[in-house]
Amino acid sequence: PPKESALCGWCEYPDLCPNRKHLYMVESLPVNEYLKEPGVIIVNKYAELKEKAREIDEETALVKEALVNYCRENEVAVVRGSDRQAKVRLDEKLKFPGKNDPGRDELEAVIAGAGKWGEVSALDTTARVKVVEKGRWEQPLLDEVSSFARLEETCSVYPSKLKEADE
Repeated sequence: PPKESALCGWCEYPDLCPNRKHLYMVESLPVNEYLKEPGVIIVNKYAELKEKAREIDEETALVKEALVNYCRENEVAVVRGSDRQAKVRLDEKLKFPGKNDPGRDELEAVIAGAGKWGEVSALDTTARVKVVEKGRWEQPLLDEVSSFARLEETCSVYPSKLKEADE
C-alpha cells in the first residue's frame, strides 16, 4: 500500500498513486465542473453528514446526562414525554483496571501468583496480529498461530478538513 511522506510533493507520478490520483484528476477542473465531479460531491456530503452526526452525538450526550440527573433527583426510573417515554436504569458493575490503567500490573501479578491466570485471561487479538506481522516469535510458532487467522476486508473512512495549502 502507498505510504505518504514529505516526498510526495516531489513525486512525478501523482496520476498513478491511489493517494494522490483523485487530486490530480480534479485539480485542473474549473470550479463549476469541480463541484459537479462525483467524488467531490460524495466526499462533501459524507463530511457534512459526519459533522451533523458529531453535533447530534454531543447534544444527545448532554440530554442523556440531564435525563439521568432528573431521574436521580426525582427518584424515578421512567420519564414520560408527550408521545414517548424514557426508561433509565442505573446499575453498578465491577470494573477492573484496563490494559493501560494504573494498578493493572499488580492485579495481573496477584491473579497469576494464585495460579488463576488461565481462568480470566483473554487473547488480545490486536496484539497477536502485531506479533505475527512483525515476526516477533519463532517461525514454527508463527506458522501455527497463523493457521487460525483469516483475511477480512475492512473499510474505514476518515473525513478531514483540507489544509489551506491543498485548497
